[in-house]
Amino acid sequence: MDNNMKADICVKTLSNEMKMYPQLQGTIIHSNHGDQYTSAKYRAAIAKNGIVQSENNAGGR
Repeated sequence: MDNNMKADICVKTLSNEMKMYPQLQGTIIHSNHGDQYTSAKYRAAIAKNGIVQSENNAGGR
């Protein structure tokens, strides 16, 4: 938990989950188009773990 939704907290959460559940490697993770999920830092973290990112269409539909 934090008081913001910046890429750093998302990367840290992903790192923690990968440590606890290494079988997540190669899965698909779904997100919206928020800055934290479209940042180079977050995309590098998911790519490092072989995760494919799925995003909703613009407008959340």
